Amino acid sequence: PDEQAEGAARLAPPISVPSDALANIDRAVSEYLEKAGDNQKAKRPIRRVLVAHRKEKRTVANAAELDQWLATRLPVLLPQYEWQVRSVYFGTLKNHERIQLAHWADILLGIHGADLTNLVNMKPASVVVEFNMLFFFESRFREMARSLQMHYFAWTCTRRDCTNVWSGVVRNDPAGHWIYDYETERIRLNPSLVNRLEGNSLEKFKVHAERTRLYDGWFKWPTDRYVGFDCLGCDIMSCCTSMQETLYGAQRESDVIFHKKEFEELLVVMKRAAESVGTVFVPDVVLSFAERLEAAVKANREREVDMAVEGTSSAKNNRGKPSTQRQVVMPAIEDRMP
Repeated sequence: PDEQAEGAARLAPPISVPSDALANIDRAVSEYLEKAGDNQKAKRPIRRVLVAHRKEKRTVANAAELDQWLATRLPVLLPQYEWQVRSVYFGTLKNHERIQLAHWADILLGIHGADLTNLVNMKPASVVVEFNMLFFFESRFREMARSLQMHYFAWTCTRRDCTNVWSGVVRNDPAGHWIYDYETERIRLNPSLVNRLEGNSLEKFKVHAERTRLYDGWFKWPTDRYVGFDCLGCDIMSCCTSMQETLYGAQRESDVIFHKKEFEELLVVMKRAAESVGTVFVPDVVLSFAERLEAAVKANREREVDMAVEGTSSAKNNRGKPSTQRQVVMPAIEDRMP
């Protein structure tokens, strides 16, 4: 064994490595790993977010908190993308600066207002996310975006915590047209009002009565999408009750405030927005008010026919007893237009 050890020592003499060489090796390995990480990071899709802020009326009351959430939380909550976030006050910029910034952005965020017109300078297949005030929607920016082959998403304030005008909304609805369930955040338009209405208001309420039978009178105002074509209760609340002037008057100029729940809702919207960037825009089929209402009426009538057929078999057993089946008489379709 001693002879074998001596032979091995002659074949492989000890090597002395300077300490600075070891440090260089460590540095080289670290640089290699860092570059490998950068290359891996570069493979993630980049999402450039531009947040348009306002200084007067219709503002995000806690704008700094929103900016911080977008810059620090989005990369954690949606790590599949590389996020680049900038905020801007378009009103303080020159025209060429506005154009450059809008063209840079993949996703433009902003509260309902003229600042969102800068979407005309964005690239096709970009995304616009509109923040809406309490129980509010208008279609102009949605139509602008879609006409330019861009995607449109919305977030809407639906709770008293995200607005500064909640008490005013309640005060401006003295007739009690609507009932708000704070626990479930659902809304019900008060059906007892039909006894106090007359003329055109009565006809409008009959329209509402027909529509709301589809969901038992309760509805929840959507926070994460445009509601103009799929929330019948939202339609009627906005156009056919005393809320109309409030919704499109002082309330239109109110601020929004983001709390934990609002950030959770916004995360859902941002995920959809990020997924849509760069994808081909396919417009959806939009039905007119009359077409949507006619479909609702038809569905109700078919349901009533089914109920009548089911009741026929038991009618013979109930002869002489008062009927409990509900009878509904609807006005002509052209008379039911708000």
